[in-house]
This record gives sequence, structure tokens and C-alpha cells, in this order.
Amino acid sequence: MKRKARHIVVDGQVFAWYTEPFSAALRIYAEKAPGFLEVIFRDGGFGFAYLNEDTYNLNRPAVVTALIQSALQRGWQPDQGKQIRWSNGNELLAGLSLLIQ
Repeated sequence: MKRKARHIVVDGQVFAWYTEPFSAALRIYAEKAPGFLEVIFRDGGFGFAYLNEDTYNLNRPAVVTALIQSALQRGWQPDQGKQIRWSNGNELLAGLSLLIQ
């Protein structure tokens, strides 16, 4: 059963996101854009991702906002209609502030 998507505004754009049940995967859609981003974390599960000794709750808006900003800075363009699967989400977590945990 898919969870209901939550909505968030990042840099003036509305995004919807949900975590995949029983995994450390996050799917993000930009409103009115055909593409989406799926982020898979190597270490984690049940809505949490782990990097080094830090734990990130993938259901927290601050964490999702930071991940969206990181993906956009790395070239994700949701309006291009591409379905992107980021198989190493730990790359997006690296360098993010510990304050978002």
C-alpha cells in the first residue's frame, strides 16, 4: 500500500513526496512537472537513512527540503520530464547540515 504523499514548498516550487514502506527510499514529484526523483539509500530502512553515525528521518520536512535542494544543485530538472533514480542517496546526504536530522 502506497503512503499518501505529503507536500512541501522549496524555493517557491511545490513538491510532493512519500517514503516507500519498509525501505529507505524516497520518491519526490514536482507539482505540474512530468518528472520525478527516486532516491535510494544504501543504509537505512523504515523511513530512515544512515550516513556514518548520523540518522536522517526521511519523513521530516527539513530533511526532504535539504535533499530536494541538493538534487536540484546537482542538476535535477523536474520540469524536463525525466524519471531519475538516484541509487546512492548517501551522496545527497553527504555535506548536509547535522541540524536537519
